[in-house]
Amino acid sequence: MKTTGNRSNKTAVSLPIGILHVQTTLNNTIMTLTDRKGNTIFGFSSGMLGFGGSRKKTRFASRSVAQHMVLRCKQLRIQRLILAIKGIGARMNLNFLTSLIKKGRKISIVQIIDKTPKVHNGCRPSKMPRK
Repeated sequence: MKTTGNRSNKTAVSLPIGILHVQTTLNNTIMTLTDRKGNTIFGFSSGMLGFGGSRKKTRFASRSVAQHMVLRCKQLRIQRLILAIKGIGARMNLNFLTSLIKKGRKISIVQIIDKTPKVHNGCRPSKMPRK
């Protein structure tokens, strides 16, 4: 299967398993599909689908990004996915996950990895006031 891009022609390879990196913030949802080595195949975000401003951070925007991702995964004949979720928008995480399960019935989710960074100790506290 051959896809044509604006700059060059690329040959798409069907992958048996892919890693779906999902980054949800309070303002946007970004999904990137990579192979096992970490090479990016394609990605979608709320802004790429035409959402702008305050509409990018809605649940509907994250759901539509997940639906577009599933359609593209079906075109590449991906059977299994590993989800790597990163971000603080937990409500969006559950929302896109349900749409992934509903739309991608032939795509099985093998593993879910949480890559959200943990806060260590923070900044150094200010000096105590003198008595």
